[in-house]
Amino acid sequence: MVTPVTVEKTYNAPVEKVWNAITDKNEMKKWYFDIAEFKAEPGFEFRFNGQGKTGENFLHICKITEVIKNKKLRHSWRYEGYEGDSYVTFELFDEGGKTRLRLTHEGLESFPLTAHNDFARENFQEGWTYIVTIALNDYVDPGKADFKATIIFSSSPTKLFDCLTKKINEWWTEDFEGNAENFGDVFTVRFGETFKRFKIEDIVPDRKIAWYCLDAFINSSKLVNKGEWRGTRPVWEISQEGDDTILSFTHRGLTPVLECYEICEARWNEVFDSLRKYVATGKGVPHKKPEKVS
Repeated sequence: MVTPVTVEKTYNAPVEKVWNAITDKNEMKKWYFDIAEFKAEPGFEFRFNGQGKTGENFLHICKITEVIKNKKLRHSWRYEGYEGDSYVTFELFDEGGKTRLRLTHEGLESFPLTAHNDFARENFQEGWTYIVTIALNDYVDPGKADFKATIIFSSSPTKLFDCLTKKINEWWTEDFEGNAENFGDVFTVRFGETFKRFKIEDIVPDRKIAWYCLDAFINSSKLVNKGEWRGTRPVWEISQEGDDTILSFTHRGLTPVLECYEICEARWNEVFDSLRKYVATGKGVPHKKPEKVS
């Protein structure tokens, strides 16, 4: 039996607000999926589309099995055209004006193997971790804003896109391993003992790149939690205005409540300066890869 996926998060929001966020279709589409019809009533069936690892579309079919207002919502979860049936449970706990949510997804072992392991447990773990700890958190407590930056380049979107996918070692760190050019690629950037490992979870040529942080370690004596980047998502969005190319960067999950926020804010700004120089001159200021000692 596959161990159920369980994710917990405490929000700085009352139970009623969190309950509305997970049961009102108009609110759900702002942080979850755009579901055409939804009612928090036992027996109600709802459907929505979602993409797999390679961009394949999957129709999700769900039926609500249990509702306790402001406390519990449980529904089935299956896919059209595939065997298997699983169950998702949202449980809410009032903690003095704040709300602790526990998400459990069980029955994953009932799903079949696919060519790209779309139904692998780790994919559900990654997805639910983002949904519960970042997407819903940002929605119910928007005061904790993600780190954002906007940079203007005098270059084409294609050139900038190539820099962000093929030339990371030229402007961020020379100590680069893996590949960052295609959907599903995994790569690691190192800065001495500090490292971050990412997976490409969305990529649209010349328009958008989204990374998911699989693992991280920030080697700083100032930090108690040195792995705060885990589960965060740096997103690079490219647009064009006249002769200028606009890069809109959002590091989803990197918020002022994190220990590492000020350190990372300063470091990102240094990285953006290096990227500007590389796009303009072909020479950035990446972190140097340590020389091997023979």
